[in-house]
Amino acid sequence: MPRRTDLLARLALVLVSSGITLYAVEAYLEFRPPPTKLDTVLALRMRGIDAYPAYTPAFRQHVGTGLMPLSGVRLVTTVLGGDVTPVVYQSDEVGFRNPTGLWDASADLALLGDSFAQGYGAPAGADIASVMRESHPRTVNLGMTGTGQLTQLAIAREFLPRLRARRVVLLYFEANDVFDTAIELLDPDLARYYFDDGYQQRLADQVVAMDAALREAVNVSLERERAARERATRGPLTIRLRRIARLTAFRSLLNTAAARRETRFGTCRFTTATPALRVVVDDDARSVSTESVGAGSTLLADAGARRRAGLLVANVFSDRFVILPERVYAAVLGKLRSVVQDGGGRLYFAYLPSLRTAREPACDPNYDAIRDIVRAAGIVFIDVGVPLRAAGDLRSLYEVEHLTPKGYRVVADAILAGLAADGDAGVSARRPDVR
Repeated sequence: MPRRTDLLARLALVLVSSGITLYAVEAYLEFRPPPTKLDTVLALRMRGIDAYPAYTPAFRQHVGTGLMPLSGVRLVTTVLGGDVTPVVYQSDEVGFRNPTGLWDASADLALLGDSFAQGYGAPAGADIASVMRESHPRTVNLGMTGTGQLTQLAIAREFLPRLRARRVVLLYFEANDVFDTAIELLDPDLARYYFDDGYQQRLADQVVAMDAALREAVNVSLERERAARERATRGPLTIRLRRIARLTAFRSLLNTAAARRETRFGTCRFTTATPALRVVVDDDARSVSTESVGAGSTLLADAGARRRAGLLVANVFSDRFVILPERVYAAVLGKLRSVVQDGGGRLYFAYLPSLRTAREPACDPNYDAIRDIVRAAGIVFIDVGVPLRAAGDLRSLYEVEHLTPKGYRVVADAILAGLAADGDAGVSARRPDVR
């Protein structure tokens, strides 16, 4: 048997080598951090390329014209984030992720949604709309990162009349769309799209003027971000060495991972230890307010109580739960359906689960309510989770939170199959669960 001193020596060697490795990783993260959207934009500009970060309507930014943009900078190299690395695409004439030329005539298909629709982390040709375009060339992507259904209603009202799409697909992501929609109602400018069915900013008629103002606003924000990052990363060497000694970057990664497990994919149970914010919509007074719901409320813990009360619940990016009345969400979908029908089209609802819910469907506390709301509105409900589970290893379909190119293709095929099941003879794909 090895002597005790030999065991201690080996243990010390393991500890020392582990410590050296840990601090080597920390030093790498300090001096060579992973590339960000900002890094990619600046690198492209250094090469003389007119590049801009993908604009996010969730920032609720107003430009010099006083309008609130709902699309990005047009006809430029655009840098969109990703779970692992940013991706680059060329924006179209209106600022969305499409080839140019699709706004010149009616669209066959239009896709609404958040970062999954926009193609977060998806290289060229791998996003959902690009895959759909293989069989339906006139597919227009109106997806914008960070949007819920109210902002998507605003996008539809502003831009769908110009497209007159025959079929419009709303891509719903179960992990945050209820949350985003509830928060959007608290914004007075977005709430106008809810309370006034005739409200528009007429963005489609002001594309050029809006673009110039948005470029200026984005450039100002970009310079602020660059300067702040410069101050943080170009400080005295002693400060940077101090950050390495404290394992700042490594601890930040651990904290981020821990938060993700807790609030996103780590558990199916909703804790009652967290207070909730209930969104109250008064249609007669045309007002939106909030009220606090106690942490011990049965509305948080009891799914049956929520259904009887007609409430949806969400908690993803916030430290609070958000509760939204089912009738309000149903009204948003009804208004969106009307916009689509006014253009001669038909609305479809594609339900996309998070990785956790794809593994365990019971993790979504709103599934039954959302499905019933969609059905009651006369909208076709396409459960994309069914073909995702049938495709095999889910880990190969999800990067971290978003999809891999393989995952995006599975979702696109499932949507096309849903359209085919509804009577589109020109669509051919695997048949998903269409309800």
